[in-house]
Amino acid sequence: MSFPFVGKVVEARYTDPELKSVMVTYKEGDKIIPFNMTTESNDPRWVALQEDIGIEEVDRMTREAHEIHRNEFRKAFEDYAARGGVVERDDNVFIARFANTVINFDSENQQHTETLFKLKIALFDTDRVKNSEDQEKRTDLRSADNIHKAITAALAFPIQIANNDVTTL
Repeated sequence: MSFPFVGKVVEARYTDPELKSVMVTYKEGDKIIPFNMTTESNDPRWVALQEDIGIEEVDRMTREAHEIHRNEFRKAFEDYAARGGVVERDDNVFIARFANTVINFDSENQQHTETLFKLKIALFDTDRVKNSEDQEKRTDLRSADNIHKAITAALAFPIQIANNDVTTL
């Protein structure tokens, strides 16, 4: 059985920590088409993907996507700190304070809600979010009521691939 992605995969990466789901993006003409599949051995799409690019390539692409996320996350917080005047002399102090806010987020705490607001502004200002026209994802980010949800919503936006040609989840 042949699947439309065979020979056209742009990216394939695991979407869950248990490695039970893969998001595949392939190019069909000028269109970029994403879809999800399971990694169950009886799923013929998974078998076809393994034959087409191999598990090692899915692993590599997943690691690269995570590195992109980490770098965007770091940049967003560095920008947030610089714009918000929260630049600490000691990075460890800043990280400890921010970690405390993330872990112990309290929507009744004005400092925590201000941090969330500034974070959302910084996330909306990233290329990843700015260049997206997905209103549903924008709404998710805008309505996030804690830092974890804001970061999760921002990471759901497409990633700009190095050649600026392809976007994926």
